Order: sequence, then C-alpha cells, then structure tokens
Amino acid sequence: MPVGSAVTCTIYCGGWIRASLISRLTRIYKVVAYITREDHLLVFDQKGARFPGFQVPAGSLEAGEDPSAGALREAIEETGLEQLSLVGLLGVAQRDMRDYGFDQIHHRFFFHILCEQPTPATWQHTDPDPSLVSEEMPLLPFDFQWVRMPDKVPHLLADFGYHLPSLYQTLGIKDQA
Repeated sequence: MPVGSAVTCTIYCGGWIRASLISRLTRIYKVVAYITREDHLLVFDQKGARFPGFQVPAGSLEAGEDPSAGALREAIEETGLEQLSLVGLLGVAQRDMRDYGFDQIHHRFFFHILCEQPTPATWQHTDPDPSLVSEEMPLLPFDFQWVRMPDKVPHLLADFGYHLPSLYQTLGIKDQA
C-alpha cells in the first residue's frame, strides 16, 4: 500500500489527547519494521536500556527519506540482516511520547518486511550508528529472537505492537487477543 493511501491513523497515550496540545509537541517521523519469516516475528530487547522491554526494529526518517526506504534502512542497520524485502505499508499511527519523558509526537509508518536469509534462532547485533551513543544512551547490543505469531509475541514497548493485527490479517493469522 503506497504512503498516502487510506490507513488507520490515531493519536493515543493512555487516552485521547486534544489537538491544541499536539501542536506544542515536536513531531518526529518514524518507521517501524515488522520483520517476519514464515509464522515468526523478529523482536529484540536491550539489557541495561533506559526503557527495558521488547521492541521491533524502528527509527527516525532522515530528511527527505521515503518511509519505505527508511524502514528497510533501519531494519538492515539494527538487525545486521541484508536479505530483506519490503512487503508493504500496514498503517500509520501517531504516538504521544510524553509518558516516556519526550515532548514529542511520533508519526509512525508501520511496514511488513520479509526476511529471506537463514538466521540463528537468537543473535546479538549492535547498531553501527555512532550518533546514537551518548553518556545517557550507551551503545548496547540488541538481543534478537524469532517468536511465533501471535501467541508468543511479547508485549512491545511504546505501542510498537499497534499494527500487529494488520500484520496478522495480511498473513492470514488469527489474532488470539
């Protein structure tokens, strides 16, 4: 589905927020990559991270970057995988990040990406981008694992699981939620 098509778009942070408040928050454009292989989803956690818990590859779009290109770039950078193919856009959502200490609205594009290379069941990879390292955000490896959908998918941080139902529908998997 091309960007600009009819997709679900909401703003949620434990409750609906007023439009007047949204205009005062910084808008950041993000991509979220649901990487699949057969009936498994790739997730990771980072031991010692500021916000512990499971995530999927995601990141900020670069200036002028097409969201689909950004999703593939982030997926490759964060996982170390190279044989990935874009299946399509699953939807768009906006997330108020104040509950994580950021005065930001993340405008997120959720993509389905297919892994077409063999991988171990678990592995570690470190994002090679040195701009991500700071005193409060040290370089931590991502601990990746494949989990069976939908029953073994853990809760994902910061509403990264928002479009999992769309992914399951695309794949013909019944959501057990």
